Amino acid sequence: MTAAIIQCGQCFGDSAHHPQNLVWQGDGIANVWTNGGPANWNNGTNLVPFASGDTVTFDDTGSNLPAINLGGAIAAGTVYVLADNQSYTFGGSGFLSGGTALYKTGGGQLTLDTTNTFAGGTTINEGVVQVGDGVLCNGGLSEM
Repeated sequence: MTAAIIQCGQCFGDSAHHPQNLVWQGDGIANVWTNGGPANWNNGTNLVPFASGDTVTFDDTGSNLPAINLGGAIAAGTVYVLADNQSYTFGGSGFLSGGTALYKTGGGQLTLDTTNTFAGGTTINEGVVQVGDGVLCNGGLSEM
């Protein structure tokens, strides 16, 4: 008698999302960042949409105009802003949420013009992180 081991993913297709490491490209027109939204992300081979849990990087190669337009709750693994020569603004009606962690390095500025709820912490190694539009400040900052 011979036993066969068949994994379920092989039988029916593996429909679970496996988080990817993505680099922002944007489209330079609307720059929308949503779950399952436009394919504004490069996975090293193709342009793909973002999915919850993906780790994302904003560097000097992506479109930063207009501002990155967040739509809905964005629960990334980690958001890396590694830009030396350009600045990014996160705006729109969406927000960073869940266990997302934010890591900022490089001389470029990051402006967070969204009401975020993420709980993964923020590390600022280099550059400037501006919270809000620079005129109004709603809410507070907490130190953990």
